[in-house]
Amino acid sequence: MSRISSNYESNFDKSTQDNQTPSDGYEQQSKCSPASANVDRLTNLPEHVLRGLGDVREESSIPSRDKRWLFPSERQFYKSTVAKGHRIDASLIPKIVKIHNAINEKAWEKVMEYESLHDDQCDKPVLSHFIGKQDTPSLRARFNTLIGYKPPYDRHDWTVDRCGKQIRYIIDFYEGQNANYTQTSMYIDARPALTFGGIIDRFKLWIQNARN
Repeated sequence: MSRISSNYESNFDKSTQDNQTPSDGYEQQSKCSPASANVDRLTNLPEHVLRGLGDVREESSIPSRDKRWLFPSERQFYKSTVAKGHRIDASLIPKIVKIHNAINEKAWEKVMEYESLHDDQCDKPVLSHFIGKQDTPSLRARFNTLIGYKPPYDRHDWTVDRCGKQIRYIIDFYEGQNANYTQTSMYIDARPALTFGGIIDRFKLWIQNARN
């Protein structure tokens, strides 16, 4: 399980738009109604707030079928957050977006640890598509919750195209505290789905890590 430390909670969405990262999903209608008359007609967000956020999308290192997946811009991320009913200080968005991007990159690194077991079959796997399944806990998350652990705050299923073979990965995102309780830690538990091949890969990587 991989960990990223921060002072902010990461935010994941369920969009499947082309070339958006797994955390995109900004084209939703906001339900909030700001008092200001100068608002964006699509989102009902104050225009001066949106103007203060960047609109440039950073390219990730996560390969897609055509190029690389794009992270949402600060403005897109803020719109998505508000559209889901969350209230957040817009001044925090730049830092939150950086954390969001780092978590996605780390999740892909964890997926690639398994994919590296198949370098002889495919040396350039790509992220084909993804789906957010926050309301459908994985079996491992359910078990961990039953024995007293805090449930993950989000779950994604990522499908990797391994040179024509579709491989599904389950990714649980956990929030915790570091040793001195000064920062929030994001734990990423990524593993292949419980198929015959997925079970073998889990065992192989466990053996490989144990030897190291």
